[in-house]
Amino acid sequence: DETVILELAKLNFQDDELAECERHCSAVLRTHPNHEGVALLMADILYRRQDYSSALAILAQLLTVKPNTYEALARLIRLLNHTGQLDRSVGFIQSAGKTPRASAHPGLSFCRGLFSRYHKRPGDAISHFNLARHDGTWGSLALANMIKIYLKPDRDVLDPNDGELNLGVLASLLAELDSMAITAEFRRNVDLLKAYYFLALKTKTSMEKAMQLLISMIEQDKGYLPALVAMSVAFMHEDTITKARNALKRLVKSPYKPEWAEEFEHGHLLLADIYIQKNKFDLAEELCNVSCLRGF
Repeated sequence: DETVILELAKLNFQDDELAECERHCSAVLRTHPNHEGVALLMADILYRRQDYSSALAILAQLLTVKPNTYEALARLIRLLNHTGQLDRSVGFIQSAGKTPRASAHPGLSFCRGLFSRYHKRPGDAISHFNLARHDGTWGSLALANMIKIYLKPDRDVLDPNDGELNLGVLASLLAELDSMAITAEFRRNVDLLKAYYFLALKTKTSMEKAMQLLISMIEQDKGYLPALVAMSVAFMHEDTITKARNALKRLVKSPYKPEWAEEFEHGHLLLADIYIQKNKFDLAEELCNVSCLRGF
């Protein structure tokens, strides 16, 4: 049964048993080459192995046959952004919106917002995410991305003069997202965004709240690298650069996980910035090469 095989494969993926996961996926794809769930999981396996070209090929094939598979389109946009090929996603976005009904779908609005966010067009991104924010499937993801746009977690580290935060809007969006939090993983993601919000407030009390949240997350899961990156930002706010550097070194040495691609990139660039301040340009360049083209 394909459903049973897919669930087994998902369990293998969660346990990082990629070979066994791939075996299950390949068995289904041999008879159903355009099975959405299996194709998405197979792309995730290849992404985690950092075989980006093969992952892109699977997503592109699926979208060629089923252009309105929005989960695949969102993955494609993230992957193309990570590999410095974001503009390649334009054709796939256009194909998905060829009919008026498809063009108004919240999933496509989310994908358009993601493309605009990565393309450094925050106003367009917010407009598209707003069209998806009340949808049961895409709403929470749209809200989280809106919050990230308003927060810009690296603003005070990499560009201290990069505009002003709209704290009122941030508080409202966080409250809206908080009301949706159902699963433990969802709750953890919301808490991470809250920590960045508290860091942005820059008061002693808010800094303490941020650190409490981050320490709690790391105590519950020492491998939760997004919290480690946020804690590094907190250390940099406190001007304890050595602590930030040590935390970021842990990130750099950790296995890559595509679901944390943005955090990996952010952490690499933060550590590169520290090395630049220390005139260690060779180490900084190496980190920028590893993270993505944005480093340049």
